[in-house]
Amino acid sequence: AALRLGRRATAQVQGFSVPFVDVHIFADELASYGPEVRVVEPTVLKDAVIARLEATIAAHTESASADSVSTGSVSTGSAHHDGGER
Repeated sequence: AALRLGRRATAQVQGFSVPFVDVHIFADELASYGPEVRVVEPTVLKDAVIARLEATIAAHTESASADSVSTGSVSTGSAHHDGGER
């Protein structure tokens, strides 16, 4: 993350300041770095990154739950899968 962001960043006392034009596109990029970055400000960017990371967690949690249900006690007929993946 530091290498890619560092190319367009300005060093600060703690971390970097990176200019951006579109908050949604930049939030996608920052979220893709996972724990390698921490957004301090602006709040709208920080909230957008958090929302993307929470959506990723929810999608994987739902997927894991669906997988365990669909591969559960299938022989007894008690397992079901509603097909609702995000």
